[in-house]
Amino acid sequence: MKNAQVIRRHFIVFLTISVLVYTAQCLKLPPEKIDGLLVPDSVNIAKLLDFVREGNIESSVLVESQMTGIITLYSLAWAIHPATSLLINWMLIYLSLRLTADIFTKQSANLHWILLGVTGNPYVYLVAPAPNKEIPLLFLTLLFVYQLIVRPRWWVLYTIIISGAVYSIRDGYGAIVLIIAALHITARRTPRIMVIVGIVVLSVCVFIDQYVADYLSFVVRNKDAINLVKTATGGESTILGVAISGSTDPFLNVLMYYSRIVYNVTTLGVFPIFVSIFHGCYVLGWAFWVFGILIFSGVVSCVIVVLGKQNTAAGNKRLEVAVLVLLLVAAISVSSYVQPRYLMPVLPLAGGVCMSLRLLRMKVIGSVVLLCVGVMLFYAIRGYKLPLADTSDTVNEVPSFVLGAKE
Repeated sequence: MKNAQVIRRHFIVFLTISVLVYTAQCLKLPPEKIDGLLVPDSVNIAKLLDFVREGNIESSVLVESQMTGIITLYSLAWAIHPATSLLINWMLIYLSLRLTADIFTKQSANLHWILLGVTGNPYVYLVAPAPNKEIPLLFLTLLFVYQLIVRPRWWVLYTIIISGAVYSIRDGYGAIVLIIAALHITARRTPRIMVIVGIVVLSVCVFIDQYVADYLSFVVRNKDAINLVKTATGGESTILGVAISGSTDPFLNVLMYYSRIVYNVTTLGVFPIFVSIFHGCYVLGWAFWVFGILIFSGVVSCVIVVLGKQNTAAGNKRLEVAVLVLLLVAAISVSSYVQPRYLMPVLPLAGGVCMSLRLLRMKVIGSVVLLCVGVMLFYAIRGYKLPLADTSDTVNEVPSFVLGAKE
């Protein structure tokens, strides 16, 4: 089957499921049965866009809140009707499917599987009808990796422009992709060494973190987030403990950094939330759990590829992608608190690597599922109960992108 047909089929699946999700969001189902259909971040971004449309917010606030990119992207939708955000996200997902196919161009026989890195993530269906950061960043990450691997004309210039676009949405991530571009340019011919050099460079960044924190806005926000978590939880997270906390000891900071990499990759898979405080099925929690399984499987697959031998053109291309995935995951984990959702833009690449391993993909995914379920059972036997999701902030919300909302 030709690549175009495979892409078309995945896009039709995405269109169909996203329309069904949007219909469910518009129906306002009782939270005692189905809860978590609205993603809080999307609801908050919609409110911000409402304020912008009404002229009730200053541009300086948008710059400080790192919302200029999102406001620019979805302002056209708000000029027509907030519900047309769905069209923007459809376009971005279609382009993401095309880019994924181009990046894994030597893997045509596995393309149906590879594209599941985009359409197999249930979270993107929940945010598809709404303004969000994840789908634009997913697209920009794929566009960034495409420039590095395919290297079309003017690719260096395009990489810098893409980094700027990413920065306008999530400043820390924008800095990350620019650093990784520099690493890739200097060490592309030795990908395994690039991973080692990248980890060393990132470890040094963590080591000197406290000395440069006051000069970088996204590092300052990390410190503020840590203090907020400590205040809310009485000192530390009940699950993640000290792994999310900063330290005045730079050596301890580096050890915490390595633990954050592990936590970012595993925590959504092993510590899910399936039920809300209203005792309804928490759809967002299930979506996060599936995403957690997929990103865990993808990262494990990337490690297998980097440690293995690649003797074909397809294998070498897969190795290059796997190296970039590991560097992105490691760089995102520099953030001083655990935020596995920030790995969302990396999933199409990590999932693509996993799904391209025809003989290993089901073994890897099956092993990850068994491990995650095993950890959950272990905690259940020891009396740990899965927490309930507090959806009180969104259960009565009717955001403007939902049909029937008050204009």
